[in-house]
Amino acid sequence: MISSGELKQAEKVLENILVDEPNNQKAKIILAKLIFFDDFEKSLKLLDQIEEGSEHSESIDSLKTFAYLFSLKNNPENLDNSSVKNLYLDAINEIQKQNFDSALTKFIEVIRADRYFDNDGARKACIAIFKYLGEENELTLKHRRDFGRALYV
Repeated sequence: MISSGELKQAEKVLENILVDEPNNQKAKIILAKLIFFDDFEKSLKLLDQIEEGSEHSESIDSLKTFAYLFSLKNNPENLDNSSVKNLYLDAINEIQKQNFDSALTKFIEVIRADRYFDNDGARKACIAIFKYLGEENELTLKHRRDFGRALYV
C-alpha cells in the first residue's frame, strides 16, 4: 500500500494491527515513519514505545533528529549566530517539505562553511536523511560522495 501511494489506507491497516498487537514494534516504526510529516508528535509517541536497542534504532534516531531540527526552526534563537544559520534553517525547511535533495545540498554547504555549527548538526542531519531514505535510495547515493568530501576536505 505504501509503495503504491495508498498512504491513508496503510495508516488505517497499521493502526488496526496495533489495536490487535499493541507490542508490534515493526508496525509502530512503519506507522511512525508514515505519519511523521503530518503528525510528528503522534509519531514521536509511537517511537517512545519502541524498545531501546531495537533493530529499528536507526529509523528512530533519524526521526528524532528531524524532530530536534523542527524544534530549532520554531525557535531559531536557540541557534548561535553564524554566517550559515539561515542556510541551516532553510535546509530544515526543506526536510519539512520532504525535499530531501535540496536539504542534503544545503546541509553539505553548511558542513563546508562551518562544520561544527549546532554541534555538528548538519552532519547529523545528513546521516538522518540517509537513514530515513535508506542506503540504496538514489538521493542517498547521489549525495553520499559530496557528504564525505565535505567532511574530510
